[in-house]
Amino acid sequence: MLEVDKERKEVRVQAGIRVQGLVEAIKEHGLTMQNFASIREQQIGGIVQVGAHGAGARLPPIDEQVVSMKLVTPAKGTIEISKEKDPELFYLARCGLGGLGVVAEVTIQCVERQELVEHTTVSNLKELKKNHKKMLSENKHVKYLYIP
Repeated sequence: MLEVDKERKEVRVQAGIRVQGLVEAIKEHGLTMQNFASIREQQIGGIVQVGAHGAGARLPPIDEQVVSMKLVTPAKGTIEISKEKDPELFYLARCGLGGLGVVAEVTIQCVERQELVEHTTVSNLKELKKNHKKMLSENKHVKYLYIP
């Protein structure tokens, strides 16, 4: 972790930090990521580049939490981009699949830390289809696991 701005709730990290490491590191600052995938062994640079998402219908995918990035490109060398600094390239690079360069650093918009409570139930496909919209509207996060 390179920098924490508690006032703006932003954190700047090297792209190789794993999601779990970042979540643990910012916990002491009262922050967390707004949304992240359940596989927390992924590196931030990779999870941003592939447009990963978490388990919330009303929560943005991870690339939308990116405030700025530092890319190492073949044509321009190392560049810093954001909504203010080269907004078109920033928009394309947030979920760039590595095609625009290698992500070196990412600044992420965080939120205040929250404690989540997980409820696990067993259901069948018919019931899931019937209750899907209700589950999404009543819960911040919903995750389905299918076991055939």
